[in-house]
Amino acid sequence: MTLAFIAAALVFIAVAALVLALTSASPARRVEARLSRLDRIKESKPVENVLRTDTGTFPLLRGLSTGNAWSAQTAQDLAQAGWGLKVSEYLLIRIAAATVLGLGALLVGSASPLGLLITVVLGGAGFMLPSVILRYYRSRRQKAINSQLAEMLSLLSNSLRSGFAFTQAVELAAKQMGPPIRDELERL
Repeated sequence: MTLAFIAAALVFIAVAALVLALTSASPARRVEARLSRLDRIKESKPVENVLRTDTGTFPLLRGLSTGNAWSAQTAQDLAQAGWGLKVSEYLLIRIAAATVLGLGALLVGSASPLGLLITVVLGGAGFMLPSVILRYYRSRRQKAINSQLAEMLSLLSNSLRSGFAFTQAVELAAKQMGPPIRDELERL
């Protein structure tokens, strides 16, 4: 009787193992299933770029500032300066500054050739002024990030040594550091 019971138990275990082997997916199939789920999630939610490369909402300026090296470089400069402007908004500011300074010089000066020359020069200076200001803010922000970099790396390494995960260490550093490196860590 005990021999029949042991045989029945072994047959039950063998059948159960066979059923589990046939119904469960192999490791390769599980990986494929996870990757297809990730692809579906990726298709449903497009990933946004880290840098703001959107050129703006002004149709005429968007047409002028899309798809060229200047707009890509300007978008990068705006992001490095910490400004939340789009390329077309920045271009609009440059055009407005040139127009205001040029019209101001024309109204104050006369219509003489010297007055028109001064108008053109001040209009050009007005167009270049936002670029100079952008470069100043960009270099100032980069210097501030460079001065905070050693402290941030020390904080990250100490957090990692104490057992935090990398993402937790970055979050901790973002909470403890001041701007502008805090903004970059939060973006990360």
